[in-house]
Amino acid sequence: TSDAPGKFYQFNRKTPYPASGTCTWTINEIDEDSNWQVDNDPCPDGWRIPSYQNATDMWRATIYEGSATKQGTYRLCSSALLAIPYPISPNSCLELTPHPYRSGPTSLIWENRVHLWTATQAADQKGWAVLRDGVNSAYPWTKTSALPIRCVHD
Repeated sequence: TSDAPGKFYQFNRKTPYPASGTCTWTINEIDEDSNWQVDNDPCPDGWRIPSYQNATDMWRATIYEGSATKQGTYRLCSSALLAIPYPISPNSCLELTPHPYRSGPTSLIWENRVHLWTATQAADQKGWAVLRDGVNSAYPWTKTSALPIRCVHD
């Protein structure tokens, strides 16, 4: 469903935005020299937003299950994580389906890829986001865009 990716967040902000419909956009510009701060991390206790390095390591371990004619799912399975220190239950997988991102309160941009924030900034107005669309990618993304996050266990 369109709500499958969960809530969306602007970089280093704890206010969630919905994955569908319109919303009230409270911050139109973010210009700060900062990674995602612990006080702004929306993850539950004992969990955190992964750093750029953590996220790109996990992304390399994902497996795409789909085809050119059918939207697929990206799976991050425990067997693929043997060399990566992230606790995922044995024989379990995290499934990520392509979803939109928000570039404004009424703007949902759909692409056949998964976008996720990392906790690492790229510049004062950009944070690192990892993207998965058949290749492993990371891009400096405008901090005011709202993307989903996935928490990793400390």
